Amino acid sequence: MAGSEPAGAQGGGGLLRLLLLLCLLGKAATWTAFADQENVPTVPGTSLMSELVLPPLGNQVDFCAVAATSFSKGLLMCGSGQPCGTACGTSWDSLLRDAQAIIGLPCDEIERRANAWAGSGWGEDGIFSQADYLLLEGKCLTTVNCDPSYCAPSITSSALRPHSEECDAFSVSNGSYSFPFLTWRSLQFYERNMLGCSGGLNTMRTATLKTWACVHQPECRRLSEDDMACFRYDHVRGEFLFWGWNSRLALAAPLAQLDASFCDDSGASGVLDARIVTGVRGVDLQRVVYVFYAVDPVNRQLFPFRSGGVAELGVDGCEPVRLKSKTRYWLEMDAGDQYYIYKGWFQTDRGPEAMKVAVSVYPVLDSCDSLGITLQWCKGEGPDLDTYLFVPDVEGGLYVLDEDHALYW
Repeated sequence: MAGSEPAGAQGGGGLLRLLLLLCLLGKAATWTAFADQENVPTVPGTSLMSELVLPPLGNQVDFCAVAATSFSKGLLMCGSGQPCGTACGTSWDSLLRDAQAIIGLPCDEIERRANAWAGSGWGEDGIFSQADYLLLEGKCLTTVNCDPSYCAPSITSSALRPHSEECDAFSVSNGSYSFPFLTWRSLQFYERNMLGCSGGLNTMRTATLKTWACVHQPECRRLSEDDMACFRYDHVRGEFLFWGWNSRLALAAPLAQLDASFCDDSGASGVLDARIVTGVRGVDLQRVVYVFYAVDPVNRQLFPFRSGGVAELGVDGCEPVRLKSKTRYWLEMDAGDQYYIYKGWFQTDRGPEAMKVAVSVYPVLDSCDSLGITLQWCKGEGPDLDTYLFVPDVEGGLYVLDEDHALYW
């Protein structure tokens, strides 16, 4: 039955609570997992320094700017005459990795910075060539004096995203920007939407890798429906490095998502006018706006999980909304000025079969001379109920719970 939104929530969401208990807790860029924040924090013993100036935020990855920024980080971390420690070496490893991505591409900025640092010798045609890359690699060995392991970056150990053969369109979002790398803010965005989680590596931890994170990216064609791409956070590099798929690593419980549609099997509106008994009862879906609230497992308060207009769900409004299975949502739905706002619980099944959002909305009464009540059952035929409404003995008095003061049908 429709009602007002509760201050908290009771019960439901077993799988949701399990997934979030397993978890400890836009834009991303290669040089740091903090690239979508205003400043890079300074963390002693790592390659994170507030002096590093990041390019402005944007929805397109400028790989030249990425490599140039990695170059600046390498110079900041490797002072003249200083030994090439872990922070310096990993910075140059990241720099060479990012430089590999721009071979054959125009990048005046990295050539300008390289010439200012090491003198002439770099190409001046504006194209970062293979020869430029090999010169940079040689500088890692001779000028910076890093161990060879830092000067020959491995695609498998320092990759920031899945290989294109596994996912040719990988991207993550922080709610404002989408980029093909993971940052802390984008991870938090996925965690809030229950599409990702993180935790400690425990017995698998190393001196530089101590935390894992997994996020769901539905655009990856080779992922199963609820698989997640998993990363390890390198706290010295300040980067999330791609590790593998959750279906193989088994770091977190599957997301187990399912689809829910506002249409019935025939494609007709599943949002019904409660006062129409026969004939066409469906409300125009193009006017319907919805919010699915989930339950925060910590404070038991509701927070928006999915929201939008049904008009955005395809031409007929029948495209599905992605929800979690075996989860209790508080649904609020506005069907337009002619109807009262619907409010009530919506319980999803185990899945993976799609569900139908079938609810009744009551038309706005022209005058307050009648009462409308809608009853709703989840599945099957409704039970044969006697519904009573008790009235007071006198106007403004107390309600009297006896047969003489009961209206029922």
